[in-house]
Amino acid sequence: MDALASFFGSFGFFFSSDPAIFTVQLGLVMVGILVIFLVLFATRDILLRTDSFWIQMLCIMLVAALPVVGFLVYLLVRPAMTLRDRKMLRMMEKILSKSAQHQNQQQKKAVPREQGKQQQLIAQKSDR
Repeated sequence: MDALASFFGSFGFFFSSDPAIFTVQLGLVMVGILVIFLVLFATRDILLRTDSFWIQMLCIMLVAALPVVGFLVYLLVRPAMTLRDRKMLRMMEKILSKSAQHQNQQQKKAVPREQGKQQQLIAQKSDR
């Protein structure tokens, strides 16, 4: 406790010299730091997950008004994927659909060739 008191000695006009009040003040500072961290984390996260201004503001205000509970609620209701993840998923789906179309076209071209080869084999067997 003395180490913390000496560290915060330069902030003496903010903190009390009474150990009980100093502990309460230090706890409030730690809670304040936690609240600031939660609000900044939620702000950064929601900006990466949606473009909707109103959803962004609602989430930030929820975390700011109810720090711990609001943050847990935010974690439950936030969009599952970031904007970048959604864009990458759309591009992958587009690539896979083009690949499937290309394979279907190749198979359609291959079927007449195989039928032609089968007919040639049948013709060769009948000639013998």
